[in-house]
Amino acid sequence: MNGEFFATQGDVALRRLENTDGDMALLLAWLTNSTVVARAWSEGAPWTDGKIRRAFAGKTRPTGTCGCIICFRGQPVGYLQFYPVRRDSYEASTFAQNQMKGAYGVDMFIGDPSLWHKGIGSKAVAALEGHLRSKGVRTLCADPAADNEVALRFWPKLGFDPLEVIEDQDDPSRQCVLMLKNL
Repeated sequence: MNGEFFATQGDVALRRLENTDGDMALLLAWLTNSTVVARAWSEGAPWTDGKIRRAFAGKTRPTGTCGCIICFRGQPVGYLQFYPVRRDSYEASTFAQNQMKGAYGVDMFIGDPSLWHKGIGSKAVAALEGHLRSKGVRTLCADPAADNEVALRFWPKLGFDPLEVIEDQDDPSRQCVLMLKNL
């Protein structure tokens, strides 16, 4: 599946992240843009080549978290990852512990701010939903930071229901909003 598109929605396609200099350089360029990192993956900032490789190289494997490059009209423009939600993923959430068996989580960003608000993220999530639905997944969740106003508007527009504010899994000093969508 590496290098090939495995999910598409119109002019947006997803391909597996590859552990190559090219893909790691894309991530580094996107995550050293201060506008992007203010909304995505800020817990790793400042990002360096070494940090990028440590954080993302493992997401190229066929199991666990699956990292993807979002392509718009054939050009790489962002990153999306999806992963099976484990029982301990949302320990603070009583709802999650009872309702999220078999759910997948999703995180994403568009790496070029000039491409924000163009529908690319919505199409990327729709492509992922189609792919996961074909694999039998019935529930998808997102957990944007509680202070990320753009993400708090974005996910509900796609049908994700905000459920509760919980501790951020990546940064316990912050909070996030657990959102759920039935596929």
